[in-house]
Amino acid sequence: MAKVYVTPPVVDEVRKTTEYKALLELGLIDTSSKLIVNNSNFRFSGDILGLNNVYDWSSRNYSEHENTITIYGNGYVRTDRGRPAPVPSLKTGDLVTLKDWRDKLEGVRLFVLRNCILKDHLGVASRVAQVELTKDGNAEFVMAMLKRVGPEFFGFLGNRLPDLIQYISPDALAKEILANPGAATEFLKGFSKLDTVRKAINLLPDSIRAGFEEELGVKSDLKNIGF
Repeated sequence: MAKVYVTPPVVDEVRKTTEYKALLELGLIDTSSKLIVNNSNFRFSGDILGLNNVYDWSSRNYSEHENTITIYGNGYVRTDRGRPAPVPSLKTGDLVTLKDWRDKLEGVRLFVLRNCILKDHLGVASRVAQVELTKDGNAEFVMAMLKRVGPEFFGFLGNRLPDLIQYISPDALAKEILANPGAATEFLKGFSKLDTVRKAINLLPDSIRAGFEEELGVKSDLKNIGF
């Protein structure tokens, strides 16, 4: 009996799942062509995966290209980070139902968080720490990393993963500003107009807020940000 993989209508359902949207929040772009999805596959790219030198035979030169992750309908996941290779931590097995795809997308999300974001970009090499920091969803990951790294992590999000800023509460950011105002000034300066930052500033004690606003070159506006 021939194997039955996901069909194009199911592909549309996959793109509506929370797991698919969570992947896009991590800076991935769905670069699946019509041919790819018609063959029951998905391909994602994004600079968060890193860059790879690819040899162009026409120009006889190497050029940098964003790495990709491809999910195949048989459950095989391939990445070209460094060199084309399967992701050994993700088991194979035909992706027939929507649940199969949701589980696979969640596995890819964890791979990207642990290997690309935590290890490659943030220097968290401990597997134990990687698993602990990614045991829940993107929102919990963001708050755990803000507590671990402080304002520097906000700067990283602003430059690399802006879709995740929505998960940072002004209360938590205000606490980090108070704990390390020097770092906060450095890493928040380019994002002072964001609602999260402005609300956090207005939670600071009066004795600190004015000086911090001056350092950032901003002035709080309580009426415009919901206070």
